[in-house]
Amino acid sequence: MNGITSVLDGLRQQANRDGLASSSSAELEKYAAALCHSGAFAHFGAHEYPQLCETVRTHLLRSHIETLQDHVTELHGHITKLNESNAKLQWWVIALAAAALIAAVVQTMVAIRGVVLEDAKTLQAALQPPQSPQQVVIPTLAPPPFSGQSKKKPAGS
Repeated sequence: MNGITSVLDGLRQQANRDGLASSSSAELEKYAAALCHSGAFAHFGAHEYPQLCETVRTHLLRSHIETLQDHVTELHGHITKLNESNAKLQWWVIALAAAALIAAVVQTMVAIRGVVLEDAKTLQAALQPPQSPQQVVIPTLAPPPFSGQSKKKPAGS
């Protein structure tokens, strides 16, 4: 009980000095825990005890709210950074989707052009009259060069 009494005395001094407004969150939590002790009511009395309990509770809530506001501010900054990076990522996704679309259109146009050219060749071949098969030219031996001598004809010719 001696430790609790010193905490409760510190609470009384703090409350009489500046009304607990400058107490830290850790001090307020220590005071709140001490006020929950069974001897706290007897230490302060029927009139002072409820007032101190309410004052400690109010300042402890204020302290927690300030802490939460700090966390909210940090979270807001973090969310803002995430939104900025998501916006950049979104533009990259849009650019890649556009590039994929352009590539698909070009590939489709090249394929269609190839099919159209092949169809044109097939149509042109179908419209031309059939060609006669080419005659095979067999080379003949050339007569020997004239040497100036006459050949004798056989007698019965």
